[in-house]
Amino acid sequence: MERMKITPEAYARKIDFIQTAMGEGAHLVFPVSKATGITMSKEAWDRIVDIGLLYHLGPETTGQSLAAMYKVTREAIRQTRNKFIVDLYENSSAKTKKKFPLETIILSKPVIQPQREKLSERKGGIAIKVKSLMQEEGITDSKVICSRLGITAAALRIIIKSGMFKEQWGLDLQVEGIRRSFKEVEDKVNEMTDDKELRKYLDGFSGPSLRSYIYRKDSTQTIFGSFGATLKKELGVKDNRYVRPVALKLMADGMPMRLLPGGIQKKDGHQYQKTYFIYFLKQKQRQIDAVKAMGSLKHNPEIKRLKEAKKA
Repeated sequence: MERMKITPEAYARKIDFIQTAMGEGAHLVFPVSKATGITMSKEAWDRIVDIGLLYHLGPETTGQSLAAMYKVTREAIRQTRNKFIVDLYENSSAKTKKKFPLETIILSKPVIQPQREKLSERKGGIAIKVKSLMQEEGITDSKVICSRLGITAAALRIIIKSGMFKEQWGLDLQVEGIRRSFKEVEDKVNEMTDDKELRKYLDGFSGPSLRSYIYRKDSTQTIFGSFGATLKKELGVKDNRYVRPVALKLMADGMPMRLLPGGIQKKDGHQYQKTYFIYFLKQKQRQIDAVKAMGSLKHNPEIKRLKEAKKA
């Protein structure tokens, strides 16, 4: 399924859904867990609704500001505001569900111009530096820009596709050499040994580019692997609910991995977004040893905490 673009129009559609669903009283119905059949408490649901409304309807409310307000991580806020949309959707009428398919409303909200530039500055101001090279120095050669700023072509493409770059600044650029050769990537990965360096390199790939390496037609690539597949095949963990908490624990311990969103899936009449944790295959045995060292995943307190955090 094609991924929805985060545009003001698409976001306005989500706001329309929230107002329609709440007009029906969908926010007054406590969600029931599909796994346990237990109805969520009023306190827990009120918290989810509060976070959902603050994030989706607050024009300048960000995941970071809510994380600071509730003293949780931005990932926890992301999960909570998505859960708000999903549960609100489940509580809605059939007419509303038909009018607003779930895959069209699970979206982040567009970032306004001042926030975009602040975010760019926090991340080293790369987008602003690209703008400066193009407008002030007249440089339009993507390879020169990448060389001057020390970034990959994939990273430059992400900047160019941003709303700030095209819509706000009116700039565009044809990027050459986005797709690095398989041999080039393999050699680069084999050279690196530092975990932080490997994680930075992994983050430099765009989602589509990373998928193109993972799902090669000849199935011979030896660079990237899916952690979920490794957990099942090598360690016999069949319960998918352990993939995310175990991966997050490994990432917290410094293992170079990356969460890669997948498509919207349907199961038992419900829709959800798949996610994959990508890692370097050369560290496969290291990952296996680290998971074994955790002992029983069912009784590991840290894994249990992370599983509960996902439900919250």
